[in-house]
Amino acid sequence: MEAIWIWAIIGILLVSIEIFTVSFYILSFGISALLVTVILSLVDLSANVQLVLFITFSIAVLSLLHFKYKGNRKTFLIGQSSDDTIGKIGKISDLSEDIATVKFNIPVMGSRTWMAISDDQLDIGDSVKVISIEGNYLRVKKVS
Repeated sequence: MEAIWIWAIIGILLVSIEIFTVSFYILSFGISALLVTVILSLVDLSANVQLVLFITFSIAVLSLLHFKYKGNRKTFLIGQSSDDTIGKIGKISDLSEDIATVKFNIPVMGSRTWMAISDDQLDIGDSVKVISIEGNYLRVKKVS
C-alpha cells in the first residue's frame, strides 16, 4: 500500500474518532496526517521526511488550537459555553430526594441528561428552565 493512502486512512480515522470524543488532541493529529497526505500528492518524500512533517504539523496544529481556546475558559470544546445553557428548557425524567434528572432534546454542554436541583416542587414530566449552573448540577425552575 502506498504511503499516501496510509496517511489518508490514518487522517480520516483520527478525524472520525474526534467526532465522538471531542478532545481536539486527536483532531490535531488527524489534520496533520491529512496535511501530509496533501503534500505527498504533490511531492514524493521519504518516510523520515513524512514523519518529520507529521510531527511538525501536529505541534503547529496543537499550538493553534491551544491559543484559540486558551483565552475563553468558559468555552467548551464543542463550542457551547455555560452562558448558552442558561434559559434552556428540559423535562424532568427522574426524581430522587433532592436531585432531579433533566433530559434535553438537544444536548446541553455535550449531554442530553443532567442532574438538577430546584427550589420548586417538581414532578416527572414537568418542563424546567435552567437558571444557573452550580458545580456539576443545573439549577432549574419549573415552567408552567
